[in-house]
Amino acid sequence: TLNLLAGSATVRFHRTDPVFPIEHQTAVSALRMVESKVPFWNVEVHQELLKNVAEGEAFLAAHPGQAYLLYFPEGGKVGLKLGNYPNVEFSLEWVDLTEASYGTSSTISGGSTVNIQSPGNHSWIAIITP
Repeated sequence: TLNLLAGSATVRFHRTDPVFPIEHQTAVSALRMVESKVPFWNVEVHQELLKNVAEGEAFLAAHPGQAYLLYFPEGGKVGLKLGNYPNVEFSLEWVDLTEASYGTSSTISGGSTVNIQSPGNHSWIAIITP
């Protein structure tokens, strides 16, 4: 997941057994769900847009003002700087990477730093778009 958000050209799963493990299948399915909403090639790393983030807590790939992919490897809460976008309502949709399922959705307002907390303590990606 982090490799895709960081802009790696390819991501491969290496395995020694002939069966593709279910957790790898789930991860691929979850990332396809994310990519169907925001193509990874449309965003780049923008860690500077995060506030109150501990090292390794969250990672951000974005096309500022257009799309944000906020990855929490083990849950967490960070601030996302949306101060340059007053009067803009953003959709926030969660993808559970461990289950390859959509979580809750809501809206957030631009114009300030918005606190975003993952719905659980495992791997989640927030998809944020206007």
